[in-house]
Amino acid sequence: MDPRWRQVADVLVRYSTAVQPGERVMIAMGGLETYDLTKAVYESCIKAGAHPQVQFLSEALRHALLKHGNADQQGWLPEIEAYGMDWADVYFGLRGGCPLDLFDDVPAPALAANQAAQGAISTLRWRKTRWCLVRLPNAALAQNAAADLPTLQEMFFAACLMDYESASAEWHRQAQRLGGAERVRIIAGEETDLEFSVAGRQWLVFDGKINLPDGEIYTAPVNDSLNGRIHFDLPAVFGGKLIRDIRLEWRDGALIQASAATNQDYLRRILKTDAGASRLGEFAFGMNPHLNLYCMDILYDEKIGGTVHLALGRAYPECGGLNQSSIHWDLVKDLRPEGAVYADADVIAVDQMWISQYADNGWIRSLDDFIAMDSDAHFDDFLPECLYSLSTWRNQVWTLPIASYAQGIMYRTDLFEAAGLDPLPASVADAGDWTWEDYFGILEQINGMDLDGTSMYGTTVIGAQPVPVVHMFTGLSASYGTRWFTQFPEAPWDFTPTINSEPNLAALHDWNRLYGWSPPESINYLWFDAGTRYSQGDIGMFYHWTPYFYLVNNEGYLTGTPSPVVDKTATAVLPTRTAGGDQVVSLGGWSLGMPSTSANQDAAWQFIKWATGAEAQKAMGEVNVKGYQFADFSRQSNYDDAGLNEIYPFLGTQLEMMKLGDGKVARPPAPIYTSLEGVYGLQINQAMSGAVSPEQALETTGILFQNILSGNQMIPYGVDSFDDTLANTKALQASLSGM
Repeated sequence: MDPRWRQVADVLVRYSTAVQPGERVMIAMGGLETYDLTKAVYESCIKAGAHPQVQFLSEALRHALLKHGNADQQGWLPEIEAYGMDWADVYFGLRGGCPLDLFDDVPAPALAANQAAQGAISTLRWRKTRWCLVRLPNAALAQNAAADLPTLQEMFFAACLMDYESASAEWHRQAQRLGGAERVRIIAGEETDLEFSVAGRQWLVFDGKINLPDGEIYTAPVNDSLNGRIHFDLPAVFGGKLIRDIRLEWRDGALIQASAATNQDYLRRILKTDAGASRLGEFAFGMNPHLNLYCMDILYDEKIGGTVHLALGRAYPECGGLNQSSIHWDLVKDLRPEGAVYADADVIAVDQMWISQYADNGWIRSLDDFIAMDSDAHFDDFLPECLYSLSTWRNQVWTLPIASYAQGIMYRTDLFEAAGLDPLPASVADAGDWTWEDYFGILEQINGMDLDGTSMYGTTVIGAQPVPVVHMFTGLSASYGTRWFTQFPEAPWDFTPTINSEPNLAALHDWNRLYGWSPPESINYLWFDAGTRYSQGDIGMFYHWTPYFYLVNNEGYLTGTPSPVVDKTATAVLPTRTAGGDQVVSLGGWSLGMPSTSANQDAAWQFIKWATGAEAQKAMGEVNVKGYQFADFSRQSNYDDAGLNEIYPFLGTQLEMMKLGDGKVARPPAPIYTSLEGVYGLQINQAMSGAVSPEQALETTGILFQNILSGNQMIPYGVDSFDDTLANTKALQASLSGM
């Protein structure tokens, strides 16, 4: 048995449900593949002094009932299951994935009748027990996710064994902030514009207590306030049946339109299950950072960070929800490719990759007028490279940077000393002929070295697809001279893809070399996984976003426990592909913008000006809670500040990387960028795993880029272009600053 099953069982018994001595525990073993976890949970309950019982359930057996049973049998309430809910103090539902075509031969009326009976069981569960449901990775779920089983298992264990207590504290803080909102509006593309009231409702958190993996912030809409339409472009599953392209529309809380590309009749039967089935019972944000594969299984998909979901049917009364139904069906809307949620917002945080969509769709307003009329903004103090990469689009300023990230190197000084290596260059002036081939040579030398009894890896990478791997790989590929398109951001824009190029192929081959000197599990690492792995002391050197210059001082992500590498780490500038060659550094981050719907624009501007101002940024940098945790400055005056340089001695190196930053080349924020990033990240990950060669990966990426861009009418590009260069941003900055 993989020892991690016992770790998951301990989370379930000790954290999720806090099983007590003498309590009665029902463990529903849903399929043979759940045996290892069933055994581990059973053992953990015994050790806790409880009385566990195991009940075997199976979707294959349920299929037999629906295929061969009569109407009475199909709609029958399972009495033993119902009795179990009365008997048990605690209930664990351990379930594997199910083939999506398993119920294709079952008539819709039979499925709907059986699902109503199952809904009654779930109602008994949440009313009468402390419960937790777990969806285990298996071959069927891997097929649904278009992934191999080992990749899915690693994602599962990472998502289940994360630090839920720390995450819960942060999610509760966010829920508290949302508590002041009265209305929510979801906008995404042309087919989604849905608005509803949450006045008087509570925002609550799912944090590993009733699902594993978990991570949601949720509430209950006010039923009669629902107006608008939504398109769920991700497939949905109900009762084992797949429904694609669901479109729903409400007017004053009443559902007036429902359609689907597949199984539309079944969808409409579900919506007629009872009076509450066509109303919304829940709205929620997915919050788990470790979940990144869409598995067509709600126990995973509704938790994916960057998604929202809406549940038809039963509301959670603890939120103040009033809707009652025998069903509770979550439908996931992925907002990572495009979209936004407004909750009475006057100020929103904007990732640089979204700025073109937000601006072109009119979701945010330009800040040019506010800047030009307010000298207190000290707009000339911003690094133009940060404004260019994060805040400008089509020669207007849409946001102001609140946290800017370049990329640089962290390395172990004690390991370098033991290996007889010289310190790396901390400035471009000292870099000389410092190249990536020099970097690789050092990794080859230190990989496998013994340092005080620890066998060292040369480096670590971020390999999780689709998004994380792109962030790290593009730091290398941009330095090699890779461009995504024939011409962008310079005018005229030509989005014909050039991603399958000699510089990018060389970068991908060298990326695989980096992975060869890394822990094998780093193929599934997210951003902070790589940082915390370095913090644990067995990584010699790696490059990453500059916030990790200070984050690696903690043993875990924001834990406050000093890492073993404190005072043994130095920072350095990135190398170039050729000696003395040109350098392009990936520059990213977050900025603050103003929704076009803001009712308090003057107050919003005052907040944006304050939060991004030099004094507020310095104050953030001086906060010492779990260590000093903010040095992501965008203003020259902060880099010149002696006190901040004493706290963060790497600021000189970071500033040089910022001034070489070009976020519009490394990860170009062109419209539909996120769709391109999705296929790109998958292919990079596939090349790492050996499933395809680097040549095959980039050939496929180029073809998919061409199809996506052509399908979205970006090839040929028929809209006016703008010569979006750093020089033009500098001119705009000077103009708005009155210079």
